[in-house]
Amino acid sequence: MYLAHVDVGDCSIECPYCQAQLWYEERSDKCKRLKQVDFSLCCQKGKVQLSLLKKPPQLLLKLLKGEDTTSQHLLHT
Repeated sequence: MYLAHVDVGDCSIECPYCQAQLWYEERSDKCKRLKQVDFSLCCQKGKVQLSLLKKPPQLLLKLLKGEDTTSQHLLHT
């Protein structure tokens, strides 16, 4: 079975509640007449709120700062 590649473009829409980057096709209401686009995949239209991490885990911090051997691959992909 061969599935064709479908290009839906870049993640160009930001959730107004949690600022997640999403594709237009991921909107909750598929009606194209709506002026405001809502999403439920990320935060259930603002119903789910996560607190921010105070300090990232050490491995993630090293990766983000470029202090790990795999950082260069991560930062350039």
